[in-house]
Amino acid sequence: MADNTDLIKHLPKSGWLYDYLHYTKSLPFAQTEVPLIYNVFIGISTIAACLKRNVYVSRGMYEIFPAMLVVLIGPTGRGKKTTAINLGKKLLEKAKVAKILSESVTPEALIESLRAEKIKLKHGQIVTEVGDSTGLLILPELSVFLQKRDYRSGLVPLITRLGDAPDYFNSETIGRGLSPLNNVALSMQAGTAKSWLIGTVPVEAFRGGFMARFLFVCSDGVAVPVSRPPALDSALQAKLITGLKTFDKLRGEISVDDDAEAYFTDWYNHFYYHRSIDEKRAAYQERKHDHLMRIALILAVSDHRDHITTDDVRRSLGLLDILEEDMFQLFGEIERGQTPVGENLQMVLSLIKRKGVMGRTELLRRVVSKGITAANVDEIIDSLQAGGYITETRKNEGQHKVARVYTYKGEVINE
Repeated sequence: MADNTDLIKHLPKSGWLYDYLHYTKSLPFAQTEVPLIYNVFIGISTIAACLKRNVYVSRGMYEIFPAMLVVLIGPTGRGKKTTAINLGKKLLEKAKVAKILSESVTPEALIESLRAEKIKLKHGQIVTEVGDSTGLLILPELSVFLQKRDYRSGLVPLITRLGDAPDYFNSETIGRGLSPLNNVALSMQAGTAKSWLIGTVPVEAFRGGFMARFLFVCSDGVAVPVSRPPALDSALQAKLITGLKTFDKLRGEISVDDDAEAYFTDWYNHFYYHRSIDEKRAAYQERKHDHLMRIALILAVSDHRDHITTDDVRRSLGLLDILEEDMFQLFGEIERGQTPVGENLQMVLSLIKRKGVMGRTELLRRVVSKGITAANVDEIIDSLQAGGYITETRKNEGQHKVARVYTYKGEVINE
């Protein structure tokens, strides 16, 4: 993860998101254990949930709506994922501008939660009016919601289809008696530990496009403990709530300035010819341009504008590039963790990465209890060196003793 200095330069200097980052004590300096990157994307997706399907940016043959699927990835008990999610949730609850969906565990329940129907008296007759099918699914622990079997049937195919914000969704394939959904905009804010994701997500989830529709926001937590964060600013909270109510009333197209369109086109043309051949990255990259414009739309609305500027596009691209540093590494870890050999390799790599530099003796002490032998370690180290993940150095400790030391280099991304 890039440090906050790199992240801050891509953040807006005014508007709702700027105020939100001050409200959550992320700016002007960190006063909380919630990582800045978490608060940034919860703030962005909170605006998205408020906008629902009421605004859009036109891309010629199709429209992009604000709905976002965001997953916070971090260590159990240390990442403050739930804290970050709850900060945005409470504002939405107070503003009453978005339907917050329960942690439904079946496709049928999710569809029923999304459906918007009102019984009204019209011209002396009782009629049912069907509204837009929008909502924010909040899952502080994604593992409770998704199980490994769900990647092959049920919820995952459903979320994959709903994640594209379709005009119409026929739910008869999910369950008999369920009415169709109109004008869908499903947003999600979820959290989970990296270890659960690596052990649960099959590689096939990339091929089906499920993973590509999400933005995975990774952090190892903050380096400095905060035993008692300061109280939230009630005046700033009121301002943020008023802002969400204003966003809720917006309707129509968010246009793109000519120079912003030109900047986007230059980026897209270069990006098109330099996409990864790795299928996991390629699936995400097929949708990166839509993610980019979606965030640019939200940044424009956050700054109370009805048009996207070059600055919005540039900031959106910068935020996505920062996410990808850890997101692509996560994708690789998921693939490597699919087999027993892969699990052992991933364990060794994670231990070395966590310390940065680790001696062979210490490494063996950490893994022998897991059933990994010295011979296994030597084989894994050879593979990690060949892949460019680590380097090995040897130090003479005297009396014919040589210590082997492993240094983490980072993932090599082959385009």
